[in-house]
Amino acid sequence: MPFDPTQPFTRAQGEAAGLNWRHFSGPRYQRPLRGVYIEAGVVLTPAIRARAALLVVGENGAICGVSAADIRGLPVPVCEDTHVLVPRGAPRVRMRGIVTHQGTRKLSQHRGIPVTAMKDTFLDVAKDYPLVDAVVLGDAMVREGYVSPRQLVAAAAGARGRGAERARRAAGLVRARVTLPQESKLRLLLISSGFPEPETGVEVEAAGRRRELDTAYREWRVAVEYDGRHHVERDLQWSEDIERREELNGDQWKVVTVTGMQMWDPERVIARVRAALASVGAPLPAVSQEWRRHFPTRRRPS
Repeated sequence: MPFDPTQPFTRAQGEAAGLNWRHFSGPRYQRPLRGVYIEAGVVLTPAIRARAALLVVGENGAICGVSAADIRGLPVPVCEDTHVLVPRGAPRVRMRGIVTHQGTRKLSQHRGIPVTAMKDTFLDVAKDYPLVDAVVLGDAMVREGYVSPRQLVAAAAGARGRGAERARRAAGLVRARVTLPQESKLRLLLISSGFPEPETGVEVEAAGRRRELDTAYREWRVAVEYDGRHHVERDLQWSEDIERREELNGDQWKVVTVTGMQMWDPERVIARVRAALASVGAPLPAVSQEWRRHFPTRRRPS
């Protein structure tokens, strides 16, 4: 293949293409990892970082865990390191920016990069990261058509070792028809507070029109809708949301709207939803305090 400096290359590859120490130490190239270079103007995307890591690890490596989800554009916690899977018995690369794991997983390809298959990627993340992050990832995988909730449950049933029980619980909470990560978080806040689990992506008819609700208690005609900043910034979407809520209110639906800012005060969100359900006579158990483990109250940003 011809030398392409916009893709990661090793020092040896650069020297074979005619580069020398002046090039490597000058401003024209950046070094994403020790011994790996790329043109200075290239943005170090998750895919670029993955290709750089595989140059270090070798041809038997594959991207796994949060890094495998990240290069597919799925929502995962920010991680500065690239997680790479190597066969059992292979040497572990000890280098800043790379975390190596030994084992065997089913592999697939994403834009020419070897990555762990979706179900294994979910299990790796669910074992190592908090429950909420794992469910957010699972909901996104289902939304994008990679897997179904049932497939994740089946995969988690066979999980063993550290974090396996958390992975099974996370898989059991993954749902279809969830549009945004914040909708996943809002649903988990309700569940961990002791509320009955709401439906997701609920289709209803209001004022003679079909509407879809993010999260709803159909039996009691209570909807809990997440309204992110992106809605406000898109005037057309915002206008449609206002009309939708007016129509739902006119059709005897109660709509609790939760913004991103309000999620910084989860206890208040719980109280608002509880008040809405109580007003229509929904039987409610005592508030569970489990939510505090997953949604610590934080000071609102100024």
